[in-house]
Amino acid sequence: MIDFDTHPWLSGLLGDEDIGEVFSPKAELRRYLRIEAAWTLALGEIQGDSGAKRLAKSIEDFELEPSSLRSGFAKDGVPIPSLVRFLKAHLGKGADRLVHDGLTSQDVLDTGLMLALLEVLDVLEVRLQRLDSQLSSLQEALGSASLIAYTRMQPALETSV
Repeated sequence: MIDFDTHPWLSGLLGDEDIGEVFSPKAELRRYLRIEAAWTLALGEIQGDSGAKRLAKSIEDFELEPSSLRSGFAKDGVPIPSLVRFLKAHLGKGADRLVHDGLTSQDVLDTGLMLALLEVLDVLEVRLQRLDSQLSSLQEALGSASLIAYTRMQPALETSV
């Protein structure tokens, strides 16, 4: 269980466990790294850089404790500049030619949010399918049953379930 009261930038905003998990610090950081890796790979392909694939893999596999971004977030208002500094330090000299070059923090945040919302839609789709199935079962079992409808707490015409 994630304690959303301590989330570095979303504390207190999430109450649904499944959807909250999508926005957990680790999940968000994984998405940011996937985006940075994809950008590095694409940029490397455009520039014909043979090392781009290795850099992208190293970015995607990079392990960083989300709380490491706290001070950078406090300074910059977003976690991405701090993440990029960590990435460049991790990848070493020369990596900065492909890492985050031409990409903005807002690009990463917006793309990360869209990827997160796709995950949220997956959660909601499963729930809606389950609800649809339950409602269909109820309709099948009870749909022809009659009951008295009520309007303003008074009996109205008979209707079906």
